[in-house]
Amino acid sequence: MIAGAFHRTGAVEVWGRGTNRVIAMCKKHGAEPPLFEEIQGFVHVTFKAQLVAEGLAPTEPGGQIAAQIAAQVTAQVTAQVAAQVAEFCREPKSAKEIMAELGLKHWKTFQSNYLTPLLAMGVLERTIPDKPRSRLQRYRTTAAGLP
Repeated sequence: MIAGAFHRTGAVEVWGRGTNRVIAMCKKHGAEPPLFEEIQGFVHVTFKAQLVAEGLAPTEPGGQIAAQIAAQVTAQVTAQVAAQVAEFCREPKSAKEIMAELGLKHWKTFQSNYLTPLLAMGVLERTIPDKPRSRLQRYRTTAAGLP
């Protein structure tokens, strides 16, 4: 359901295709494929420094490729984390509880990358909608966010 929502918004082309495309693009341009690891329920993707160290501007061919690869991987990882948040919030949870479950510490990143998009997509809802900044605010998965 989450993957479908991301597909409809254009954030994900086709579920599961991006990883192979990232590897193929790295090989095509002479870069080592990234390292994909699952650590404590999260996907970690490590790119070799040469893509960053080349110092290519986004307008240069290599810079565009690095930016495209980063965007594709970010969309996939975000979709996976969004699904995890939706599952975790079947019972109302505070933002701090959600961040702890995901192992995140930076509020602004959590808010902009996960919480706000999930609220906008209708996957999560506030338990106190008229007081979004309430210290008692909790977030729960909507019917649209359930599998």
